[in-house]
Amino acid sequence: MGHLRSNPSDRKPSRKRAKSSTRALQTVASRQFTCVNPCLKHTIRVAVIISTALWLAYAPLVLAAQSSGLSETDQPLILTGKKLNLRLKKPVSVSWTQAPLAQRIRAFATANQFAIFIDRRIDPHLKVNIQRANVTIEQLLLDVASELNVGMCQLDDLIYIGPTATAHALPIMWHDIPHVSAKPANRLQWDMLSRPREILESIAEEGKIKIEGVEQIAHDLWEPGSLPPLTSSQQAGIIAVGFGQWLSKSKTDSGVLKLLQFEPPSRGKIEFIRAPRDVGGSDILKATLKQKFPDVKAQVSRERVRMSGSPDKLYAAKSFLIRRNQIKTPDAKNIRFTLKTSATRLQILNAIARQTGRELIYDPSHRDTLDQQVEVECRQANLNKLVDLILAGSDLQSEVGSSKIQVLAP
Repeated sequence: MGHLRSNPSDRKPSRKRAKSSTRALQTVASRQFTCVNPCLKHTIRVAVIISTALWLAYAPLVLAAQSSGLSETDQPLILTGKKLNLRLKKPVSVSWTQAPLAQRIRAFATANQFAIFIDRRIDPHLKVNIQRANVTIEQLLLDVASELNVGMCQLDDLIYIGPTATAHALPIMWHDIPHVSAKPANRLQWDMLSRPREILESIAEEGKIKIEGVEQIAHDLWEPGSLPPLTSSQQAGIIAVGFGQWLSKSKTDSGVLKLLQFEPPSRGKIEFIRAPRDVGGSDILKATLKQKFPDVKAQVSRERVRMSGSPDKLYAAKSFLIRRNQIKTPDAKNIRFTLKTSATRLQILNAIARQTGRELIYDPSHRDTLDQQVEVECRQANLNKLVDLILAGSDLQSEVGSSKIQVLAP
């Protein structure tokens, strides 16, 4: 994932208690008034002392809350379970040009309320160039990974992007990861320049577990990040996998986890949650999988597909299942628009394309004309009429299809 490197001595955690800059309270005085009533003067002195004591007691809590950046209620909402699976099958349309991978994907994940983790071995500054119209979120993420020759997989409530071989193996290894604590972990967050060793130690302390071999984790400094409330073992595994490590139970102590070299299995099992609209014949789907992926054994039900086979074959089969979910594009004849707007032709066309799940196609040589500011007003206009209004006053023409809006020269 995105990370920074520096000398370990540049950032040593300090455990010393900070000295207070508040003077000891000696007297109570004011140039504005004089206390002539001894009882009142005593009352004021007691009130000030109590206020100061309360501030000293609560100041560490206040400062800790301020240093964390966001309060619990301010944290972005992260979907889990069934709600997450439904969100990942939500249709989206994007047009990303020379977009930095980590920055764009994390912003997209936050906007769509799902957790994502980018392996440290993936360059966070890789440029993403992709245009997709009316695809599901998981289809988009899979296509982004394919464009960059990396892997993408879902691990319970977390989306992982990393090296292809790791993304192939993780879904198999994920549910077999050893657990030594039944206590569910809280959501994990770390700040700028956090060390992965310290993150692992924090996970162990929070989960009241012991992890041996943390010294094998190379020195690294990370950008701010987070993990959803998985188990302590799963959180530790995600942190360690970027260093080629995985977790195993100690042979001598069942309450201890050890970091060992990550070794992908030769075979395993995974499952795929079917989309609500994908309720067609299970027998047909099973036959299709058998024909396309003869080395994969599949059990198909109305809600899910369970498969067994080698990691690479399972990844290919699951990718096929993700991509086969077609979203019905609204028929242009049945869409009506009522609007009044002022923007460039290109801005309006892009907005209309996104709303209708279509791809906008135009020749770059027409950019000057498309960047012209126009005013468009219509009531109950169909899609073809609206596009004509947007291009009115120019020499450009259009062709509206079921999956695209194309701008053409006369």
